[in-house]
Amino acid sequence: SAGLANLMLSYSWKYRVKDIVAGLLEYCANEQLQASEVRVWICALCVNQHRVRKAPVPFEQFQEIFGRRVRGIGRVLALLSPWEQPHYITRVWCVYELYTAMTTPGCVLTIILPLKQKEDFRKAFVGTGGARRIWRALSELRVEQAEASVVSDRERIMEIIRTGPGTRALNHLVVKRLQSWFMESAAGYLEQRISDGSQELSDAALCADVGDLLINLAKFPRAQAVLEAGIRIYAAAGKTMAPSAAPLHRWLGSVHSEQG
Repeated sequence: SAGLANLMLSYSWKYRVKDIVAGLLEYCANEQLQASEVRVWICALCVNQHRVRKAPVPFEQFQEIFGRRVRGIGRVLALLSPWEQPHYITRVWCVYELYTAMTTPGCVLTIILPLKQKEDFRKAFVGTGGARRIWRALSELRVEQAEASVVSDRERIMEIIRTGPGTRALNHLVVKRLQSWFMESAAGYLEQRISDGSQELSDAALCADVGDLLINLAKFPRAQAVLEAGIRIYAAAGKTMAPSAAPLHRWLGSVHSEQG
């Protein structure tokens, strides 16, 4: 049944309907929500697109509508797909929406993936160098390279950014948010593998990469837990002094130094 929206979806119009649905269903499953009780505000469905095409709506009106919806609903889902090169971060409207959600007081921003993308993300993550490869890909966001279907929209958004936080500050803010999301997802998945009994040395080596990247985000307690888990795996295999275990000890020393 219809009702007031309790979620707002931020997404690229190039996404397929099945990916949007898959992303929303995955969110409901993760949050243990009944899909029938979740009502999502989606601009393509809630804004009269036929009227917009016949009589283009001024940028300021779209800006005001989005800002009002963000404040009123208070929960924004940013859908990324495909995970390795999200079309989302190449669209200036999407980056602007992400920034608005991040800087609106009281707004809760959640980044989501369709289930298939989530599975592919995990496969890549556990591969050799996977964590650092994903980290680098997310760090390449540059809002000044993002595009828009309407050139004037892009110009207006870029002007707002330049006279507001500035492109460098916005890039830094958004990149850190995406990297933080990635590390929360990656560390959670790695911790689950270890909790399930993994004694794979490859997982122990992955603990070193994840620990190092968590240190980059100043998440020292979690970095310490991940690094110590990796060391325990090496110890159980009788390879505490193996050369490949050295990064775990090095990064753990960095954590102790940072925490005093």
